[in-house]
Amino acid sequence: MRKKVIMLLFVLLLVGCYDNNSKLSNKEQESISIEEKSLSGEKDVLTEYILHNISDKSESTAVMNWRGDYLEVPVLQKIGESIDDFVPEGWELIDSIELDFDNNGLMDRVGVLEIVDFDYLQFDMSEYPRILFALKKLDEVNYVLDFQDINLVKNRSTYGDPYEPLTSDGKSFEINANGRIGRSWSERSKFDYTECEWYLTECETSYGYGFSVNYYQNDDYLKGIGVRSYNSKSFQNIRKKGDDRNLFDLTFDVVLDNPPKLSEVRKNWFLSTDRLGEIVIEEIKFTNNINSDYEEDISTHITELREIMYMDESYIIFRVHLEDKLKEYVALYDRENMAVSVLLEVPFLLGQHSYSFDSISIYRGKIFFSQNTLKQDLSNNSDGSERIDIKVMTVSLNSIGLDGNELKQLFSYENVKIDNDWYPSISMGFEIHSDMIYYHLSRGDVKTYYIMNTNGNQLEILGEVE
Repeated sequence: MRKKVIMLLFVLLLVGCYDNNSKLSNKEQESISIEEKSLSGEKDVLTEYILHNISDKSESTAVMNWRGDYLEVPVLQKIGESIDDFVPEGWELIDSIELDFDNNGLMDRVGVLEIVDFDYLQFDMSEYPRILFALKKLDEVNYVLDFQDINLVKNRSTYGDPYEPLTSDGKSFEINANGRIGRSWSERSKFDYTECEWYLTECETSYGYGFSVNYYQNDDYLKGIGVRSYNSKSFQNIRKKGDDRNLFDLTFDVVLDNPPKLSEVRKNWFLSTDRLGEIVIEEIKFTNNINSDYEEDISTHITELREIMYMDESYIIFRVHLEDKLKEYVALYDRENMAVSVLLEVPFLLGQHSYSFDSISIYRGKIFFSQNTLKQDLSNNSDGSERIDIKVMTVSLNSIGLDGNELKQLFSYENVKIDNDWYPSISMGFEIHSDMIYYHLSRGDVKTYYIMNTNGNQLEILGEVE
């Protein structure tokens, strides 16, 4: 009996970590089925307590593929005696590492699962996500599931399998991937376990052509500094630099916020938009005097077409374009309350092939977005037939409150004809860190990089790349 009490007290110490990490809504928790494993003797006490007191932190069991079909992804069991106990039927362990991430002297595990016995699409492309998971060693016998994720590990695609083996320094672990077909690229993400939470502590990315690197990014959250490096894409520039991958035309530092939690990162990772479960809308409201005549069309567009521009733990931002109604909207989805707020509306022009709203993000309770103002021009083809041309006349960077109030323009650029003859293509992208906006303005083949604060002040030019 004494042994059982000691074991129960030990588990109680662990529960604090698990309760702090629980981020699922009640609806998500209800949708997850828990596979209980029966153990005997003292282990019954441990198992029963874990199954009823440690919150499940798994992703949804269903993801939508590109055809709109739902694919069932298993939820891993909570407790087992070996890593093989956590491998569901029809899946296989393709990689795993040992590490002591909670610093208790027992070796924990991090692994990656992949579906087997599946009829892959042409070119060996898989629709099923890979499952990244971590197991915490409770004692000399038992492991408990620490987290399960379906967004962070890249899958095989028509260009091959970019996956590289997991690496570890004994405490943290790293996810690695690279591609060498056409454009060359590499990605590395490091996660550390601190005070019962996983954090992204370093992220490194590079993109280029062949041996030339056009873009390099390194974010070291422990130091609080990120690096952005850019090169011209011109052949002359690539030839001039040769094989030296450390020469760049423009490099500047970015002051970072605190390390983000893994639970936050996996919700806004770029793969997460392709692996979202069912979207349920309980309420839809319109702000800024936007007409509600197309409520049903907007709702259908969100739940079925899913033009997702941004995701995090709390919100999803959708672009909604109703071509037949000649309208384009930005809609905010509150994940907990399953409520949609239609925040912005602009005309959708005949012949329009691009969108008015491009980059968008949420930072400190505000939405920041870039917007293109478009103009429709009629001209004639060489055969005399009429042609509709859509030109971007201005690009702007703006902010708006989550409730649709406080709309503010922070920066604007008006397009100018080249040689009084034609308008070049213009666009804008941005990122936000430590209350500063780092953004670029593309005009033809030239990109100019700027920095300003989130109020639109302290504007400074960082440099230019052709």
